[in-house]
Amino acid sequence: MAISTQLEYVKNNKATLDKKYNGQYVVISKALEEKAFNTLDEAYLFGANNWGLGNFLLQQFGNFNNQVHIINQTITVL
Repeated sequence: MAISTQLEYVKNNKATLDKKYNGQYVVISKALEEKAFNTLDEAYLFGANNWGLGNFLLQQFGNFNNQVHIINQTITVL
């Protein structure tokens, strides 16, 4: 899995990340660089443009039920 490092990082640091980024969308690179945004669109575009699809984890942090967004690149040939 391309983002296994990021998933493990989030698992081990969830409480800290929830407190630090409460309500924000965060993209995490393979090098574990974190960038926070107020909207999902901003976060997704930053990750895609700077690290490439499939190379980052995108998650909203905070004290609520949150979801992990795994972004994978798909190519369709017609």
